[in-house]
This record gives sequence, structure tokens and C-alpha cells, in this order.
Amino acid sequence: QARNAARSGNCINNLRIIDSAKEQYAIENNIASGGACTSANCTAYLKNNVMPSCPGTSTAYTVNVIGTLPISPGTLTVVSSP
Repeated sequence: QARNAARSGNCINNLRIIDSAKEQYAIENNIASGGACTSANCTAYLKNNVMPSCPGTSTAYTVNVIGTLPISPGTLTVVSSP
């Protein structure tokens, strides 16, 4: 149970980090809400230029378009913006 709680916490943090990277990418490139954004676009705004993977499944997150929250491939789906 503690392991699952830790994974959930890591997943939520990863989703926040990805959303922040998307927003930075959009601001620097003057992209409006609904504009396309890929994992490759966000990588430059992430620590060590690496997209995190889901701690529960080790698979990639779905980045989604600008203005839409990223999605986890695990049991959690989205995280609210701060």
C-alpha cells in the first residue's frame, strides 16, 4: 500500500512537471491554447532533457495539446493545475 501511494505521488508530480514544460514551451513559442505539443517539444524544458515515464507502468505519458492536462497511462488519469 505504501509503495502504491509513493507511485501515485510520483505520477502526480510527473504530470505537474510535464504540464509546466508544456506551458513554458507554449509561452516561448507563442502557441495558443489548443496548439499541438509533443513529447519532443517539451523535452528541452525538463530536467536532463528527459521525459519522465509512469512509475507504475514505465510507459510514456500522453502530453495532449496546449491547455489540456497531460494523462497518465497508469491508474491515475489527470492532475489539476495548481
